[in-house]
Amino acid sequence: MTTQSRRVILAGALDDISLPTLLQLVQMEALSGWIDVRGRGSIALIKGHVVEARAGKLSGVEGLRELLFGEGGAFVVSRGEPIASDSIECVPFAVMDACRLQDEWARLGGKILRLRGGATWKPTGAPADLVLSTLDGVRSLAELIQASGAPATLVLDAIIDAMEVGLLEQIGAKVLPIRQREPDPEPLWPTPPLAAPPLTPPPLAPPTVTSAAPAPPPTPDAAWEEDIDPNEDLEALLSRARKHLKERDFNAAEALFLRALARSPGDRVIQQNLRRIAHLRGGGA
Repeated sequence: MTTQSRRVILAGALDDISLPTLLQLVQMEALSGWIDVRGRGSIALIKGHVVEARAGKLSGVEGLRELLFGEGGAFVVSRGEPIASDSIECVPFAVMDACRLQDEWARLGGKILRLRGGATWKPTGAPADLVLSTLDGVRSLAELIQASGAPATLVLDAIIDAMEVGLLEQIGAKVLPIRQREPDPEPLWPTPPLAAPPLTPPPLAPPTVTSAAPAPPPTPDAAWEEDIDPNEDLEALLSRARKHLKERDFNAAEALFLRALARSPGDRVIQQNLRRIAHLRGGGA
């Protein structure tokens, strides 16, 4: 796949809004572009449909499932025009299967396993070889998977199959370690440091008269970047978004509604306004 220019429209942490929620949002908006997850992989979209997903060496449905299985991390949503031939039709399956494997991780991750009867694992060429050939009776399954660097989803599936047919047995258990998370992203809009108010008000400066020409009006793409207050409450943010929508400044309105949705995921009113913007952009009344 080749990539074109990108325009960032949303960024944040997956601790605040989940990857499945982001996929629903971009599908609702018929967005073309990318969702990048720092240090883990990326998803390409055309009109809201997933056309490619990559997580390390995995791609397609397997890559999407590995991304959905992971926890936390920073994300960036960008507009653009990816080039891909087919869409991934099994997105709901990938979401549900990632949830299943998260449950299996909670159940099996802390277990200390060994091959039944003291057998030796014969390599098969699959990613699970990196774990099954290093069972030492000391490290937990989670520790072995993390040390191997192998795709966790593929290894877990193989381990589950091996346990079901009786190849593995449990000889101990540890407290499941916290899954590795990427550090939180830098804030999009820095918060100014708090300063103590002056004890006495400063003297008023005499008025000045200037003959400078008035500043030109902001362009539609830049309007939403002005007067950004990271501490602005949600209602004020929505009020500004509705004002831009009434003025048919769709770029500014969309950016503000997306920022509001990141603060209040699942808000139906915000989602309805985003659908309205997409409808109006498409020529609707």
